[in-house]
Amino acid sequence: GNEGKIHLGYVYAMDSSLCTAYAMLRGAEAFWREVGRWTGMALFERHSSKPFIYAAPLDSMKDPASIQAYFDAVSDLGESYSVAPGGRRPLNTSRLSQSELSNLFDASKVSAAWQTEEGAIDPLAIRLALIEALSGLSRIEIRLGCEVQKVEDTKRGWAVAFSLNAADESELFDIVINSAWEQRLA
Repeated sequence: GNEGKIHLGYVYAMDSSLCTAYAMLRGAEAFWREVGRWTGMALFERHSSKPFIYAAPLDSMKDPASIQAYFDAVSDLGESYSVAPGGRRPLNTSRLSQSELSNLFDASKVSAAWQTEEGAIDPLAIRLALIEALSGLSRIEIRLGCEVQKVEDTKRGWAVAFSLNAADESELFDIVINSAWEQRLA
């Protein structure tokens, strides 16, 4: 869930290869495209946060000039991606002025701060919109409140053993999507 944050790679300033930013940008583009396809783009307009602000503490592992250079590189990389509703480009960051910095942070602890285009979307709003969009489709079954005991790949499909309302059940499915956070590995 990441509190609904849509990462674009800015927070990974120690990765000078930009590999992490590349992965984050690709993920953000896929997220907007696929979730928007099912829910409509108005969801993003109604339930998105303000842009994120990153602050560099005085004892940061990178100085403000290096952070700015990294942010610029991520923004340049982002020009190849549609990472927001409507495919907004280019990505921009803006360094806060001293007065803006003082209004938001303790100047004795923070050397600089930047507003980025990263933001978050309310995970509950996405959840409700996706349930609504998917519940009307006859080829998709949504099973909420199940406790999956076992998933096994068989020649005929995915055998799923689960308990629902205190009853043990087992069914065969063509595709299974685990959208739970807890017990993902199990």
